[in-house]
Amino acid sequence: MSAERTGGTGGRGGGELERARRARERHAGRLLSRPGVVSVGVGLDDEGRPAVVVGVTGVRASDAGLPGCIDGVPVLVRETGRPVAEDGE
Repeated sequence: MSAERTGGTGGRGGGELERARRARERHAGRLLSRPGVVSVGVGLDDEGRPAVVVGVTGVRASDAGLPGCIDGVPVLVRETGRPVAEDGE
């Protein structure tokens, strides 16, 4: 579960989570304009540290050409399907 959903920081300081959120806000538009990028969010890396999580489809994560770090925050690239909006009923 992501840090945003739980309100936690993965055992880390809240400053790291806020830095990840700011990085996402600053760079989401540029990241989403890249071919294959379908989502940009904030989550936790394998060590529980906040990270910018970029979802890609139609391209392998290793071929996406995305940075490994933005504003000092790790970037995780995840291969995913295209997001689908639900009706909410």
